[in-house]
Amino acid sequence: MSKSKGNFLTLLETINMYSADATRFACADAGDSLDDANFERATANAAIVSLSNESAWIKENLIDADKSAMRSGDDLNFMDKVFQNETNRLVKATEESFEGM
Repeated sequence: MSKSKGNFLTLLETINMYSADATRFACADAGDSLDDANFERATANAAIVSLSNESAWIKENLIDADKSAMRSGDDLNFMDKVFQNETNRLVKATEESFEGM
């Protein structure tokens, strides 16, 4: 996007056009270097589709599901512990990366 090319959007315009969540996805994907980020409309549109699919899956598998078939309680199985460990590892790596900037 470029003001000189006439295809510039403000943040408010982008949120109104794509939604706050789709805007977050597109901004997160806009660049990972110190160069200027490049907001892609196609990425925002794809985020809308992904979020809609995710919402439908959640409704189908969680909201309409038989609650008695779901486990309850605080007991973690092996995969829960693996997921929790990986999340903690990534959070720590992210903190270290930001502190190193």
